[in-house]
Amino acid sequence: MTRLPKTDPDDSLPAYLWDALSLGEDKRRSSSRDVDRILQDLGKADELDASGHVVRIRVEREQIESLLLPLALSVLQLAESKSRRVLVGITGGAGTGKTILSMLLCRVLNLLSGREIAAALTADAYHFPNAFLDTHVGMELGEEVPLRQIKGRPPTFDVAAMVADLRRLRASADQEIQLPVYDRRRHDPVPQSISVNPQHRIVIVEGLHLLRVEHGWQEARDCFDFCMLLELPLETCRRRVAVRKIAGGRHPADVDAHFDRVDRPTLEELQDPALRSRADLVIQLEEVEALGAEPRTCLRGCEQRASSLEALDLREIPRGSIELLAVGLNPALQKTLVFDRLVRGQVNRAREILTSVGGKGQQFSRAANHLIPGMVTLSQFLGGENGERLGRMIEHAGVKQITVVSSGETRCCITAIDASTGDATELIEPSAAILPGEAGKLLASTLQFLAEGKASGLALCGTWPPGVDETFYVALAQAKGNAILMLDSYRDISAVLATGQVDILKLNASELRSLAAAIRGKQAGEDDRELTSIPEMARSVFETYKLRWLAVTAGPDTAWLFESPIAGSEPSRACVWRFYEFRLPAIEGVVNPIGAGDTVGAVFLAQLTAGSPAPTAFACGLAAGSASCRQLGGADFAIEDLLEILAQIRVGRVTRRWTMDGASPVHE
Repeated sequence: MTRLPKTDPDDSLPAYLWDALSLGEDKRRSSSRDVDRILQDLGKADELDASGHVVRIRVEREQIESLLLPLALSVLQLAESKSRRVLVGITGGAGTGKTILSMLLCRVLNLLSGREIAAALTADAYHFPNAFLDTHVGMELGEEVPLRQIKGRPPTFDVAAMVADLRRLRASADQEIQLPVYDRRRHDPVPQSISVNPQHRIVIVEGLHLLRVEHGWQEARDCFDFCMLLELPLETCRRRVAVRKIAGGRHPADVDAHFDRVDRPTLEELQDPALRSRADLVIQLEEVEALGAEPRTCLRGCEQRASSLEALDLREIPRGSIELLAVGLNPALQKTLVFDRLVRGQVNRAREILTSVGGKGQQFSRAANHLIPGMVTLSQFLGGENGERLGRMIEHAGVKQITVVSSGETRCCITAIDASTGDATELIEPSAAILPGEAGKLLASTLQFLAEGKASGLALCGTWPPGVDETFYVALAQAKGNAILMLDSYRDISAVLATGQVDILKLNASELRSLAAAIRGKQAGEDDRELTSIPEMARSVFETYKLRWLAVTAGPDTAWLFESPIAGSEPSRACVWRFYEFRLPAIEGVVNPIGAGDTVGAVFLAQLTAGSPAPTAFACGLAAGSASCRQLGGADFAIEDLLEILAQIRVGRVTRRWTMDGASPVHE
């Protein structure tokens, strides 16, 4: 039986980074004695000189436990694994705390090592001198502007000089290297002002644009062994920058104008998912008001954007080791017609036709049986000639059946494929009504199957036909026993979810949006500000219903898997919330996407039931769903296609704080 990961809610607040960096609970406990040493060392002098600008900072125990110590230990592990000097980048917009973090991290690294092994460098030191900026222009937003007016934007940096020095630092670990600093009193770089010596095995580099892809900046990113992105709400950054610059003598109006012209665009660019994905780690910070003191910077969460799963392997499932029961109450005889070109309002003659199995539960069963032949049972209504034909096709596919013959004819659904565009259009007949006696008979037979303890996985697929309501699914959920229950439906499912027996809710992004809107008591599309973030929509589901996992597909290239943030503890207490973002490769040779979602669910549940970790099982399902798009008949796939696509899937693990009483807004 699959169990939830254990979470100690009392001990989880500082744990996001430890979890994201895979340091482990043992490492965390063994390093706890270092917290006092670090706190004592950083408390000796709370004034740090940042390139000529004196800043005051007071570090608290929670900040060491949650941020500085796990970062330092991870960097030390990285340095130990390399035979050369290690370069670590810290990037983020103005006001996010890059400079302070780089200096503190260096101090902690040196303290833990017992010697000076880390040095700090700022990318600001590679600004062109003011004399150059005053006499040159650059392009910004398609316009030619004096460089001095946009100081801080990419054209104002000598990125070639920075790349040259970064490459020297990587390649010349046995030589002293002279590097520039940025004097914040003079607001100008000062060349050859600091030395990096052979003893410095680690160099921490902080700067604004370290994740950019343009020529020069890409080469800079390539120099870093590890690069982290710091995030703070934009208005917090604005306030921090204003306080700092006004204290330095700048006029408030000039400060605001410069922020909107230079700093705000950089902060907004760093919210671009493509740019964020270039960071190995995203650290989300927030300011917490402290009574009678300055606001305190705390860790809100973090996102590990590099691939976080060592291997994505398709588990071989021995025959007879598991048994899946799929419930598909809305079957269909599926006809797929392929047209060279489909023209609306014209006579269109198909060049090819394929008759196959249709309906969500039926396609789920077909896909699962392809992976685990003889280990799938399907519960369904079938009626009339269409039903007889469909039953023979399902039997031929090797799927066992629990069938009640209905008085109404099984529907026929048509998929029309335009070969010139690859578009697929579905035409769906209404389902015939099911009589009360028929519904009762199928429910009793399915409950008997569950009572025999045969099912290790149970899939409730799609909606129900007229004459059946959600009490059918409710009864099955309550009788599931030890089976892992997947619900692949979104209409009228509140009573099913309220049983607390659903382990996996599988939806697409549109369905999740509708469910989240219903939870909020709104129509889908209302208040887009609240309903645009998939993690926020997922959060609303977990706040309302008890689930183990929420699986969400969002088009052909992105999917999410959310773990339950609550492990049977008091739901109002804080704990760690983990979820995974999957990036899928572009698929060549797409023929028919119909049935891909059912294939995802089938392989996901089969792999999970067989013992694969949930993220790996979901990745296998996603690969199978993509592979099925290459087949004309829905819910069919070649194992070699699955493995090819699986090898290209990239997974990012996200770790955030969870509290039922209101967390900070989540940024996508």
